[in-house]
Amino acid sequence: MPESPLALTTGRATLALLAPVSGVIVPLDEVPDPVFAQRLAGDGLSIDPLGSEVVAPCDAVVRQVHRASHAVTLEASGLEIVIHVGLDTVLLQGAGFHPAVKAGQPVRAGEVLLRFDIDAVARRARSLLTEVIVSNMDRVATLRPRSGMVVAGHDVLFEVELTTDPGTTAAPASADTAITSPPVVVGARTGLHARPAAVVAAAARRFAADLRLHKDGQEANARSVVSIMALEVGGGDTLTVVGRGSDAAEAIQALVGLLATDLDAGADATHGEPAPAAPMPVTLPTTEPVAEGVLRGVAASPGL
Repeated sequence: MPESPLALTTGRATLALLAPVSGVIVPLDEVPDPVFAQRLAGDGLSIDPLGSEVVAPCDAVVRQVHRASHAVTLEASGLEIVIHVGLDTVLLQGAGFHPAVKAGQPVRAGEVLLRFDIDAVARRARSLLTEVIVSNMDRVATLRPRSGMVVAGHDVLFEVELTTDPGTTAAPASADTAITSPPVVVGARTGLHARPAAVVAAAARRFAADLRLHKDGQEANARSVVSIMALEVGGGDTLTVVGRGSDAAEAIQALVGLLATDLDAGADATHGEPAPAAPMPVTLPTTEPVAEGVLRGVAASPGL
């Protein structure tokens, strides 16, 4: 089984992450989702998949398998690694996805994490682009991406040089009295999956206060995408926001307003399906003569 080496370069540890799925590497800038493209969820790469198996990019521990089975979070060498199959695939509610692991399970590089029906998912999802993200970039000194084609569990997708003095996604401990918000009903119809969690975490990082989300006796660090996702918040669930610090009241007000908003508004709210993409232009053949033996036509499925 392939291993993901942890090497030392310039005095820093470097972790090589293998491609979790076979396909073509796509920079995050080209992903048609602002949360990923603007790196609100973290940094990394996307892959346009040519296979239907998602494997571990390194030796790790499974932190979470999303209840819709479209995303897996791993922890390795202090890094939080999110593998998110497709765009708006949370709306499929698990249809076409088959997890092979569960939370708390150790995995080796190349071990299967989940399988998905690539044809069924492609017909219903907005895109099959699969994001591989390091969410806690405070642990990263340098991220070195690759390009081109990759084979799952074999080719390196990117290398991460770890910081020697890691920061933390939590705000400094505060002796200030805690402020607790009134209960707020989550407005995102599909809950706090990767995209809404990234928006909430980005908003929380704008404040100095230590902010926590509470649900049913469980707590999540509002600055951490992975921590928020692990809270398993569904649409219509009720949360409270607890804050400590000089700007806690202002921060809580901002987060409460955000949590009550439908952060999934980009999807079709009537049918629960992703909004249809605009049709791609089709170039019709010209009437110019062609050489003998040459056939001319149009693409039956533009883009493939």
